[in-house]
Amino acid sequence: DAGSMCQLVVTDNSHDGDGLCCNFGIGYYQVYYMDEDYKSSLVLQGAAFRFKAITDFKAASPPPTHVIITVAIQMDLFADEIYWNLQCNDAYLADFTDGTYIEKDDSFVLFTRTYSVQQGSQCRLKIMDSYGDGLCCSEGAGVGNYKVYYGPNITDENMVIVQGSEFGHEEETIFAISPPLP
Repeated sequence: DAGSMCQLVVTDNSHDGDGLCCNFGIGYYQVYYMDEDYKSSLVLQGAAFRFKAITDFKAASPPPTHVIITVAIQMDLFADEIYWNLQCNDAYLADFTDGTYIEKDDSFVLFTRTYSVQQGSQCRLKIMDSYGDGLCCSEGAGVGNYKVYYGPNITDENMVIVQGSEFGHEEETIFAISPPLP
């Protein structure tokens, strides 16, 4: 019924509990709202979770306004030392803290992932370096960095929400998702 609360439960019964993402490919789940004109809008989505994801939502509610964001990480010489995760409103959108998303040979590669995030969300990007020299500049390891952009275009520096490169073992950045300026 319209306005009633619904619950989506997605379960991973595998032995490693990596959700739909990461160890054996990139999968995801999505729920769409369809209006009376048969136009659909994304209501919620996810991929990275441990064993079970439970999400509550209202049936037939107008869909929240979503904004596309892109996480871009320019790896340094030691790409296999970098781990990260992204949370918005306390739900993991990405969890690459197990080291399986990148290979040692991926030095200097540009790693990107795009997500649909509800406007008004509070997000947290946590990036870690197991060696402790961040992504930039130390010991000739190369110039790496991370950036979060509004939209999928990672060449428009005016659309950068947060960025960084120099940190020790980890850096955590909290930011709000608001509509990008035109």
